[in-house]
Amino acid sequence: MEFGRRPPNTPMTSDNMPIYDTVTYCILATRKTDTKVMGPQYEECIEQQDHTRMVLADAIDQAKYKEADIIRCAKISHAAYMGMWYCLNEQL
Repeated sequence: MEFGRRPPNTPMTSDNMPIYDTVTYCILATRKTDTKVMGPQYEECIEQQDHTRMVLADAIDQAKYKEADIIRCAKISHAAYMGMWYCLNEQL
C-alpha cells in the first residue's frame, strides 16, 4: 500500500487516497485455489477489489470517514481495499 501524493493541508480525496497493488494481492490470495495463474478466482478477486475501491473513493469524496481512520485502516489492512472497508466500518 502507498499513499497518493498531495500538497500539505489538503483533504484526502479519491485522487490521493491509499493505493493497493491489487494484482499482487489477488495473485497471492488465489494461488492455492486457482488451477492456473490469474484464473477465475483471481478475476473475481480483482472485480471485488475494484468495486470496493470505487465505493471507498466515493465515501472518501463525501467525507464519510475521518482521515485519521482512513490512514489507520489502510496501514493495518491485509486484504487490500476489502480489508480497509471492513476496518472503516468496524467489522472483522
